[in-house]
Amino acid sequence: MQTQVKVVLGDIASSILSAIELLGVDMIVMSSHGYTGFKRWELGSIAHKIVHHSPVPVLLLRDGGPTLANASIRVLVPLDGSPLSESALDPAVAFITSTAPANQRFLHLMRVVNIPVANGKFQVHLPFDNVITEDVKREAYAYLADLQHN
Repeated sequence: MQTQVKVVLGDIASSILSAIELLGVDMIVMSSHGYTGFKRWELGSIAHKIVHHSPVPVLLLRDGGPTLANASIRVLVPLDGSPLSESALDPAVAFITSTAPANQRFLHLMRVVNIPVANGKFQVHLPFDNVITEDVKREAYAYLADLQHN
């Protein structure tokens, strides 16, 4: 593994974001101090800025949370059925296989289905609502099971 060191003077978040293109990085791994209240306001939440503006994936380790060296790795991949959401599977698998022993790797595939319901004073509960809900859940489980076996 090649390691390059760099010292930059300036705004922290802007400097990190600029380095992404300059160095051609594929991922950022950083920790967050987890400041709250005035301290967070004063520092402007650097991690928040990076997560929301980075064009590459960000792995954010929380202060006081598990470290990759001493914890099992549990990765959640939310899927909506699109090829874009499924493109997260290969990097997720590569990440957990490279960071944890086989017996401490857990990949969680999740599909959230939003079934709109009528709300308000004209709310209607139709007898087939439960059937539709069960059909949608069954289709979602079948989709995830298919991905799990591929």
